[in-house]
Amino acid sequence: MLAIDSLKDRIIKCNVYPTEHGSDHRAIETVFLTTGLIPVFHPKRFFKDAPLQELREVLAHRMASQALPADRNDADALLLRLMATVTTGTCTIS
Repeated sequence: MLAIDSLKDRIIKCNVYPTEHGSDHRAIETVFLTTGLIPVFHPKRFFKDAPLQELREVLAHRMASQALPADRNDADALLLRLMATVTTGTCTIS
């Protein structure tokens, strides 16, 4: 009995485990067909190669167009937007 019904279609091997351990029960060896995620590679540039002057200008423009945060939540949201700008500017190759 399997915990998930869809696993029965993915069984490759299901046998009594070949090694006897001297117990009153036998282990079951089960092999399932699985698929893994293919990692996606995003090219990145070194921070030292980032267009720092361009980042300064973009950040200055965004800071100038923003009102000062009224509370901690506003400050956190502003910081997240600014960090996203820095990450985009330093981690992407254009």
